[in-house]
Amino acid sequence: MKQRRHSGFTPTPTFIRSLVRNFEDWLDTILYLPVHVWRRREQRSQYENWCRGFTLIEVTIVLGLIGVIAAFGVALSFSSLSNTTVTQERDLFVTLLLRGTRAASVANIKEISHGVKIDNGNHKYILFEGESFAANPSSYREIPYTSEVIDIINTGGDTIVFQQLSGNVIAGDGVITVSNGSATQEITIRESGQIDW
Repeated sequence: MKQRRHSGFTPTPTFIRSLVRNFEDWLDTILYLPVHVWRRREQRSQYENWCRGFTLIEVTIVLGLIGVIAAFGVALSFSSLSNTTVTQERDLFVTLLLRGTRAASVANIKEISHGVKIDNGNHKYILFEGESFAANPSSYREIPYTSEVIDIINTGGDTIVFQQLSGNVIAGDGVITVSNGSATQEITIRESGQIDW
């Protein structure tokens, strides 16, 4: 094995410190310009950063999100409007017409039975007196539907008649469906005159 020759130079700690100091100075000189520019950018005021504005991509993304939210809101409002129309018609039919007609029969007004005819073709209800629709044409009172798109179908027929004094149903007991194509509500009329919805 060959021996290495020693040059006789042994680095001292002072020499190493001077080399490190020279290297740090050289590194600062090379890196000064980029570091200086970077520090300047950091020192911008918040106002300058705010005044930069938005890029076209940022504006496009925000407008797209607003469009999606608006479309979702419009869809919900149309669905809600449809349900509200059907519910309003059902409430009018039950509270004003069916209950009012039954109350008139139970109170024995004019000492006769009272009824309601559903006229889907002309979109109206016809209140009448007597045990059948044709019994007393002079007593007819017409009430239009609240909406032209509503259809009302009764499984017991289109005429509902309540018996005087007892309020029992003479004709027309069954399930009444109030619909506008997208929303549906049901009303049940029992033979005893009870109305559930």
